[in-house]
Amino acid sequence: MSLRDNMSNTMKIIIAVVAVVVIGGGIFFFAGQNPMADMTTFEKIETSMKKQVEIKKADVDMNIDLEFEIDETAQNPNLDILKLVNDIEFSYDIKQDISDMENFFMEGLFSVVYQGESAFDVDFFMDGEKMVFGMPTLIDQPFFMTYEGYARLLDQAMSMNGTTEAPQFDFDMKRIMKDSVEFSEDFYSIEGIEGAENFDEEKYRTMIETGLEGLLVETEAFDVEVDRDGEKSTVKCDGYLLSFNETQFIDFALPLLEEAKTDPALKAIIIAKTQEYLDFTMNIYGEDFFNQPGMEDPYEEFNQIVEDLRTNYESGIEEMIGQLTAQRERSDKETFMVVNKMGIDKDGNMIYWDMSLDLFMDALKELEESEIASEYSSTDDIEGVTKFNVSIEYVINSINEDLTFTDYSTIEETGIDIVALAENPESAETQQVGMQIMGAFMQEMGTNPLFQALSQMMMQATPEPMY
Repeated sequence: MSLRDNMSNTMKIIIAVVAVVVIGGGIFFFAGQNPMADMTTFEKIETSMKKQVEIKKADVDMNIDLEFEIDETAQNPNLDILKLVNDIEFSYDIKQDISDMENFFMEGLFSVVYQGESAFDVDFFMDGEKMVFGMPTLIDQPFFMTYEGYARLLDQAMSMNGTTEAPQFDFDMKRIMKDSVEFSEDFYSIEGIEGAENFDEEKYRTMIETGLEGLLVETEAFDVEVDRDGEKSTVKCDGYLLSFNETQFIDFALPLLEEAKTDPALKAIIIAKTQEYLDFTMNIYGEDFFNQPGMEDPYEEFNQIVEDLRTNYESGIEEMIGQLTAQRERSDKETFMVVNKMGIDKDGNMIYWDMSLDLFMDALKELEESEIASEYSSTDDIEGVTKFNVSIEYVINSINEDLTFTDYSTIEETGIDIVALAENPESAETQQVGMQIMGAFMQEMGTNPLFQALSQMMMQATPEPMY
């Protein structure tokens, strides 16, 4: 089944419309320069969001928690794994310095936390020459891979797949990072787009601000705990709350869609920005990378999106308006609720964001059974779940301050070359590394609570042998 079979023209168009209406409406770029105290709530948020693109150095913590409310009387074998997930949290700590694209750094630690204790860690590092990652739970030495080695592996993989001519694969990470930063900075500008000269950005900005009335409010100030190189402190932040349910989201979206439907300037912007994104994505690998014998271009279907926008823009939006209106009229249960708690420091930086999304399964089941939701996936696999919640907490510990990164200058002597292992699967070094990881894994099975819980669940799910 192709991408176009799974995503209707309507959905592709609506995604683009919503994204660019927000962009054109000035969420990021049309904030005034007045002191924060003199701004409206909406102006304070958009000013803070505008400042995000100015961040070149940052130390960020992110925590993700998934929670399933389960009917204990339900008979569904899939519920056991969901109950286990309720005891798991994911944390991701990342630092980056992209102030100099010739000498950039990124470093992170991803942790799986089970019942309040770290159960499995993966650390990660990259600069302009190499990537490094480690699994200290299973092996002491970190793995590394140069970008030249990665390109070589990819060439070999394509040759094994029957490609007769090796592609000229240029994986220049410095160029990719530089292009990525420039793309993110330029993407929100509409300068130079033919047909966008008469785009009324203030009209959409006003519509957005009006639509958010009552949904976006200021709250009491609160303290945010930050961790800067192991030194913890608190930062007082002004508080903001953005919350909405399905009905409120529809009421917000419908006026924007009605306006966008007959706006040729916005249509021109959407098409231009969609094409710009696709061009950027394809340029990462090089324009000739996918022009190889026997290789299907994975971006062909995405290119069709641009054509769909040109030919089905008005009808696609009209169809979406009809679907949202019908859902608005028929729904007596909200399918979701979103609550965003935000904290902005004295400098106007949004250093705290906590998003909580609730999905209500009974309402989703009714939506699934309606004609409106013919493209929604089935909820049968999670029968017995009454509510699903995902919470994402995001804290910026420091902004544009000097950061300390791990020194991996001797990694070629102290680390494990993953490209060499892949190229020599039968070598003694490869076998030794595999045995070391397997031995550590078996040891963890006996001492690690998460591994033990997973093992027990797998044993319970395995049918007893028949003799």
